[in-house]
This record gives sequence, structure tokens and C-alpha cells, in this order.
Amino acid sequence: MSAETTDPGRKIAEMLLPRVSELTHVLVGRIQQNIEVYRSGGLVPEDDLYESCRTNLEFMFRHLAHEPMLDLEAPRRTGRRRADQRVPLALVQNAFRNSFECMWQMIVTAAADTESVSDSDLVAIAGEIWAFHDTFTSAMTNAFNETMALLMLRRDQERSALVEAVLQGGMGDAKTVHDAADLLALPYQGTFAVVAADSPGLAQHALPNVEPILRARDIGSAWRLTPDLHLGIVSMRSAAGMTGLVDVLRSLATSR
Repeated sequence: MSAETTDPGRKIAEMLLPRVSELTHVLVGRIQQNIEVYRSGGLVPEDDLYESCRTNLEFMFRHLAHEPMLDLEAPRRTGRRRADQRVPLALVQNAFRNSFECMWQMIVTAAADTESVSDSDLVAIAGEIWAFHDTFTSAMTNAFNETMALLMLRRDQERSALVEAVLQGGMGDAKTVHDAADLLALPYQGTFAVVAADSPGLAQHALPNVEPILRARDIGSAWRLTPDLHLGIVSMRSAAGMTGLVDVLRSLATSR
């Protein structure tokens, strides 16, 4: 007998690969049934979900067949794509768990349809599949986190540039001002204060964690770091909020 006919994993993969398009629809339905964000089609369009499921399913079946030269680009691509779509990582990981559970059911069903795969073969396949599940999911998670870090860096750079433009008075027409207010998550009109604090060192924060601390007090703000200053625009409900703002800033300040 050849290796192809005696390898139970390959035998099952040969049964499943020709049906990958059909099985992808089953997997998409499973994910949509269990995870609302995929069901709504808002963050992840259905054709996008289908393509991702099909690619990952085919990749896993080819891994089951022990095909050589398989890399982990499929889960990495999914991780990058979901980060771009702002899907929470926990939901992406949940989708992956659903995918592997569904795929395992497909494998068990295929094994039951052939007498050449024994129960002991199926146990060995299970160990291989669930061990690779960790590698597969880790590749997706790492790509997701790397992409999110880049997106956050880009967002911080854009917000910093907008803060500078507001402080310099170079916003132009009303639409530009509206767009800037939306991006900075600040109201278009209201009472504002400008904060300037000396950086304790080159390009260091003089007011550590100031934005989330103010946000927790229902005070919106946006910040920019220069080589020697930590600059911010703070939105207050009224001028009477100045005293409370100063108290918070004093408690955080590491310099003048």
C-alpha cells in the first residue's frame, strides 16, 4: 500500500477537500448562529466571512493531509483583516473555536463514512488537530495584535497632528473643524482649555495617563507631545469646571 492510502488523515482530507465550498457554507452558518457580530454583516460582510472560512478550512484540510510547505499566512491574513475591521479579538478567537469544533465534526463524520479509519486513528488525528489549533490561533492573534498596534500608532499620530492644527488655528472651513472635532472625540462648540506642561525629559509625558483619567470624570481631551511640551485641548461643560480640571492636573503633573 502507498503512504497515501495508509495515512488516515490524508484519507479523510481527500474526502473533504472536494467538498470545501459546500462545507464552508456550513461553517459560515455555524459562526453566524453563535456570534451576533458576524450574523449582522456589519463589521464583517458575509462574503468576507465566507472567503476567510474557506481559506482557513482548506488550509486545515491540507494540513490534515500532511501536505508540505504549508505556512501560516491564512490565519495571519484573517487576524490582520479583523483588526482592520475593528472586530474585538475575543470575538475573533470565539469564531476560531467554533471553526475548529465544526471542522472536527466534519472529520468525525467523514471517518464514520470509511472503514479504513479506526477509532485509534481518530484519536491520533484529534491530538494532531487540537495541537495545531494552538499554533493556528496564535498566528492569528499575533497578526491581530501587531495590526492593532500599528492602527493605534497611526491614530495617535493623526490625533496629534489635529491637536497641533487646532492650536495653530489652521483648521480652515467649518467642515474641516467638524471633521477634526469628530476625530478628536470633542464637541464642535463649548468651553475649552489649553493645557501646556513641561516635559520631564525629551518627548516624555508630563501628565501620565491624563486622557483616560479625565475621561473617567466625563471630561474629553486630546493631547500632543512635542520634544519639550505635553500639550492638550480639554473640553469642559462650563468655565466653572476649571477648578476641578486644575486639581486633576496638579495631582498628575510631574513638572511645571
